Amino acid sequence: MDRRVVVTGLGLISPLGNNLKESWQSLIQGKSGIRRVRSSISENLPYSIAGEIKDFDPAQFIPKRKSIKLMNRGSQLVAAAANMALADSGINPSETGLVLGIGGTQYAIEDAVTAIYASLSEDMTVDHQRFGREGLQSLNPIWPFTLLPNMALCHVSILYHIQGPNVIFSSIASAGAQAIGEAMKKVREGEIPALLAGGCDTINPICLTSFFLKDLLSPSSDHPEAICRPFDLKRDGVILGEGAALLVIEELNHARKRGAKIYAEITGYTSCVYGLGEMPCRESLARDMNGAEIAMRGALKQAGIAPEGVDYINADGRSCEISDWAETEAIKKVFGEYAYTVPVSSNKSMTGHLLCASGPVEAIFSIMSINENIIPPTINYDYPDPRCDLDYVPNEAREKKIDTVLSNTFGPEGDYTSLIIKKFS
Repeated sequence: MDRRVVVTGLGLISPLGNNLKESWQSLIQGKSGIRRVRSSISENLPYSIAGEIKDFDPAQFIPKRKSIKLMNRGSQLVAAAANMALADSGINPSETGLVLGIGGTQYAIEDAVTAIYASLSEDMTVDHQRFGREGLQSLNPIWPFTLLPNMALCHVSILYHIQGPNVIFSSIASAGAQAIGEAMKKVREGEIPALLAGGCDTINPICLTSFFLKDLLSPSSDHPEAICRPFDLKRDGVILGEGAALLVIEELNHARKRGAKIYAEITGYTSCVYGLGEMPCRESLARDMNGAEIAMRGALKQAGIAPEGVDYINADGRSCEISDWAETEAIKKVFGEYAYTVPVSSNKSMTGHLLCASGPVEAIFSIMSINENIIPPTINYDYPDPRCDLDYVPNEAREKKIDTVLSNTFGPEGDYTSLIIKKFS
């Protein structure tokens, strides 16, 4: 028999704030976290705009200094989000497992590049003797392990004595949303009573350069907070960001027995891959429209609700011309005439695209919308696009009773995930 799956703990760190309260307040006030990133990342790069986490101190969350030194930035962010989610839930960590969507291993690649650069001869070839003498000195002895995306799982499980399953997803953008959906399935099927689930990603020179070379990033540079313009006629590309978010996903009776606070219930999830390889993003209208439709229809079917049962759509809304058109058209196909009634907004207008962290961060914001009955706005929406003609909650948050949210997370290379989150009753 299927079990009901609820959310009992939330942990979040984002460009909008270093905890859930700060991030949520910035979001509903329409404050952008997008800015020029610190020079240690952007120096000599062709691109320097992103949603960057500011003033993050891992020592606030990780008591052992040795543990901090062994972690890359992504692992530190996951550890911080886990600390907050576990404290919020009050659950015994040993009863849980960890399901994570993770990116940001580019930091480890950067270390290798630094070591090689220190070993170049005058003709710009690698001097292997110099590499042995000098290049290796710049590498941490455990550097090879930081290349592995599952290291965040290992660090967090050891740090908090998590003894359940450890599972990782690594698709470019949907990984964190997939982690939540797969955690829901494991709990619903009775495999384990509770799981920490979510995702993390970080910005760094290699990540920024990769997206820049793919022509996915907005070329704009003036007024960084106004560049990300989902569904707006003058949108011109994605803005990247970083963040980490974890949710405690728990079986209802297990949560009730320990008197846990219940934030919401997760009732539907679908993830699919459609038209993989049809890059670039700017030329993938049919692919994005069909993939988004499949994911949304599947999540609604699993949740057992009609489209009219959705009170708010937390859109993928990445500010890419084609993908915003495609998501709008997919919503119309799935929701029919009701598409023009249901509010749709994009958190990315303020955070940027958080890649593997996008789905979990937006799932938490969806849960907050349900609990606070407030829909965050889509900021920088100044010039309506005739092809994007839905209610995008422009520029100001809106009070509205919300019982059910559809949260979309779609990747630039053909991965599509939708979650249905409901008020618990």
